[in-house]
Amino acid sequence: MENDDKLVFSSSVPEVATVDEAGLLTLISAGETTITVSAESNPEVTATATVTVTGDYSRSGWSMTCSQDPLPDLSGRNNSLTAMLDGNANTVFCITRPGKKTGGIDLGGVDAATYQIDFTIDMKSVRKINYFRLDHLSNKGPDLGTRMAGFTQILGSTDGSDFKVIVENVNFAEHARVLENTSTENIAIPETECRYVKFVMIGIDCYDPGVKDGVDTNNGNSAQIKEIYLGCQAE
Repeated sequence: MENDDKLVFSSSVPEVATVDEAGLLTLISAGETTITVSAESNPEVTATATVTVTGDYSRSGWSMTCSQDPLPDLSGRNNSLTAMLDGNANTVFCITRPGKKTGGIDLGGVDAATYQIDFTIDMKSVRKINYFRLDHLSNKGPDLGTRMAGFTQILGSTDGSDFKVIVENVNFAEHARVLENTSTENIAIPETECRYVKFVMIGIDCYDPGVKDGVDTNNGNSAQIKEIYLGCQAE
């Protein structure tokens, strides 16, 4: 390579970071990309560097499934499987709680202590994650009983069929009981690489931060999540 040979820069995942012709790196969103520099006159002469951008992943194109199908039809919520992935203030993901009846879904006859509901998020590609975050419906008193309080299990999979447990018994009820806390903040989980993330709820303690020591103080009929985020942060 000549001393005045021009260098060519490229990024393997420009959605994560881009690099211009002068080698200036611009970070776009959370993820990992490989930056390659090569000689214009001899492209086989290269050097590479891996760049990891931490934070929330872009949820564009993500999808979700839920074991409760259909979902309850609750007035003013615009409930759907994409409601907590779309960043829209006018949509809210809602499920009817075990032992309850609302929105056309009657679970009054099930054993609320053992009944399982789960939802699975497809991030569309394998990503490294080590936290999640939920936004609650609001900071209004009547909505406190709709907040999530925890998950029995969180599992991950690269293929959508073989799921492995990431963490069990994630409880954030104490934080969720504070009405002013409209978000859970980032909840750390063991770092894992997966495409699909399954959140499992078994028992009433998962659903209502007013539930304490098995006593349901708020008695909400539904659980509602405004937004959910997944990401990777530096340890």
